[in-house]
Amino acid sequence: MEIEDAARAHFAELSERNLQPFHLEKIAEPLNQIPVAIYNRIQRERRRELGEPLFLYLEMMIRVSGDTWRAARFLSSNRLEHGREVQFLFAVPPLTRTILDALLTVIFMFDDAAINVRRYYAGAWRDRYEKHHQLLQAHGTNPSWATRLRVDMADIDQIATLANIRQEERDDLDRCLRGDTKEKPRVSYWPNPGRFGKSFQLNDPRRAEFVRHMNEWYYGALSQDSHLGFSGLQRRGGMYAEPVDGFDLDRHHTDCRTLFMAEMLTTYSALLSEVSCQLAFDHEKKRLRDDVWAYLDHSDLDAAGLYKERYEEWLR
Repeated sequence: MEIEDAARAHFAELSERNLQPFHLEKIAEPLNQIPVAIYNRIQRERRRELGEPLFLYLEMMIRVSGDTWRAARFLSSNRLEHGREVQFLFAVPPLTRTILDALLTVIFMFDDAAINVRRYYAGAWRDRYEKHHQLLQAHGTNPSWATRLRVDMADIDQIATLANIRQEERDDLDRCLRGDTKEKPRVSYWPNPGRFGKSFQLNDPRRAEFVRHMNEWYYGALSQDSHLGFSGLQRRGGMYAEPVDGFDLDRHHTDCRTLFMAEMLTTYSALLSEVSCQLAFDHEKKRLRDDVWAYLDHSDLDAAGLYKERYEEWLR
């Protein structure tokens, strides 16, 4: 199959859905205000209760996810100003994958926070420690690398503090890196979120079922978009194929904008809902239910199923 044939098949499938453009400005304000409110409440009300490692993750994740959401809005705007081009909207799906990763991580972390928050930082510590070991092997005797290696180790030590890495765990990893043992290190890597609910099981059956739902309906396709597997390349690059006579490329751009932003909106709203529900932030839950999901639920989007799957009851 040539790319033109694959692209036309995707064009036809998308046009048959007859997507109706939606008006983002109707929910833009609450989606700007709610994450700020969540961030402020976490800082002001829950820092001590959550503990520094989980507080730090939630604080940074909410801010980075908000930046990702705003970047997607900018890239997908149909107002071609500030250097924007219509093709920029095809960069949105990997950003949605970033939000989905955050959503799955939050769900998994809170399944058993005492264990999984430590696993998160411990996995980061192991990864950084091993890379530092490689740098030492390659550049440890080079004076021009001394400052970089010192700063890198200081950062790794901070992560070790967040993970409460024990001396025996550090010694164990050192033995593995030296080749003194064939045993696997005690500290495991943090898993790819696509493995949550598979090789990394959840205790709560409802969480596990929702993670399965998100993996089945969202994660695979968005991963293809990020990795440029053929189906992802088709979704994001098919616009460069020569369309058949009479094909309305402008309409295709509009349909893609609706589809991509629907995925982003649904996933980002789910992330904000997950955090708000988990922390029992009633005001933010009400705003999400009444000002965001109420609109998404009645629009020509695929948000209703996800809402009913987890948040319809939890946001009451």
